[in-house]
Amino acid sequence: MALLLPLILLVAIIALVWLHRSRDRGLAQQLGEIERDLAARLVLLERGEKPVAGGPGIDAGEAGDALTKAPQHIFDSVHAAYDACEREAADAPQLLRRAVSALAEYRDFRGWKG
Repeated sequence: MALLLPLILLVAIIALVWLHRSRDRGLAQQLGEIERDLAARLVLLERGEKPVAGGPGIDAGEAGDALTKAPQHIFDSVHAAYDACEREAADAPQLLRRAVSALAEYRDFRGWKG
């Protein structure tokens, strides 16, 4: 009976760690989708082509949800990059580079493999 409480606590801790890791993995995949889309748009702009609308975008279901769970500077950077692409602004390549590097830094900070 004395071992029952520590056993229950151990099971609860393992369950919490497992749930956190699976949520973290999903977030990494979703932010990775956004990062790849931004990098592809940057390549198209550097070639002088117009980026195609579409991709995961910032309002697309799970990818958009992942972005709301990211730090504010990541959120702002990605929104500014997508907005600049839609407006075909002259500073779009710079904003895309900034967003891609912010996502890469966040990935490194969290220890996710890229």
